Amino acid sequence: MAPGEARRFFSLGELWESPLEVQARYLPLQEALRRLPPGAYRLVGEAYEGERLWSRHVLEVEYLEPILPLGVAW
Repeated sequence: MAPGEARRFFSLGELWESPLEVQARYLPLQEALRRLPPGAYRLVGEAYEGERLWSRHVLEVEYLEPILPLGVAW
């Protein structure tokens, strides 16, 4: 992977439709995303049917510096 590129594969349906105790396994991913430095990133979404890739979308995003320190609410 290129510098500043992060890649993680998971099922969005599994994430949103699972009970909270099952969702807990995604906490390490959540923590890793919190530690990403500001900069340019590509979000890549891929959908597979078996082994066949049938959809791929790429979204370029710019992660900016936080306005407030982490843990501070508006």
